[in-house]
Amino acid sequence: MRLTVEFTAQDRDVLFDRWMSYKSKARITQIEMAQKLSMSQADFSNALRGSEPLDPGFVRKFCHFMRLEPSDILPSMIEKLREGKIDRVMLTNTFILDGDIKNVKVEGNKVFVEYERVL
Repeated sequence: MRLTVEFTAQDRDVLFDRWMSYKSKARITQIEMAQKLSMSQADFSNALRGSEPLDPGFVRKFCHFMRLEPSDILPSMIEKLREGKIDRVMLTNTFILDGDIKNVKVEGNKVFVEYERVL
């Protein structure tokens, strides 16, 4: 069974507030973040402040760049987790590095990769 996530206006407000905090700390512009998300600045702005429903793919990628877990910050997901309507899932990330991996170290939820590249 797959759960379709329907985000709320409150979720959008949380994302917008987190974005405002992140962009001032990271000194990143809206245009730069839009480029990281492979979208136009207008689409990025509309996703955060528009009237169209939030896209789950956008939410996932956006939170990833800010190092946030959507289920930890979005009220609708927090509520669904509390009610037992969604479970946490196992995810896999793939990284392509521009060098040869020499060492990998795992500490809790952090992965450290040492790699060597030719300059």
